[in-house]
Amino acid sequence: MSGITYNPISLKEAEKVTEAWRMFYANIIEESDPNSPKVFRGFTIPISDLQNLVKIADGNPEITGVRAYIAKGDCPPNGDGEVAGDKIHIVLLPITGDAESTSGAPKTRDLYEKDGKSLIYDFTTPCPELCDFNSKLYKKEE
Repeated sequence: MSGITYNPISLKEAEKVTEAWRMFYANIIEESDPNSPKVFRGFTIPISDLQNLVKIADGNPEITGVRAYIAKGDCPPNGDGEVAGDKIHIVLLPITGDAESTSGAPKTRDLYEKDGKSLIYDFTTPCPELCDFNSKLYKKEE
């Protein structure tokens, strides 16, 4: 996305913002301990999904990024199209457009399919289901 660069942040900064998330989410689910396994923390994204999205972007100069939507339930939905389960995950898809605009609102658009094939990836695994339990970003050190 033109003009916008996202640089890595320090471990200390990452610890602060992930702790703020755990406290926020624990409050929503009325969990007193923000380090509880009930508090979901993030997602594991297979490198193959990222490589596939990059491969799609390499073949289409209009693609400017990837959007992640938060989703809930088993995927795909059951045979009736009903969503079952409580699994929190994300779906990833490429986007086109420019993040900068004169009106202040990004002018990007989701790209759902190309050549009749879906470009929406849903192979993420939520954390703590698949997590590094010893990570400094998983819980605040005692």
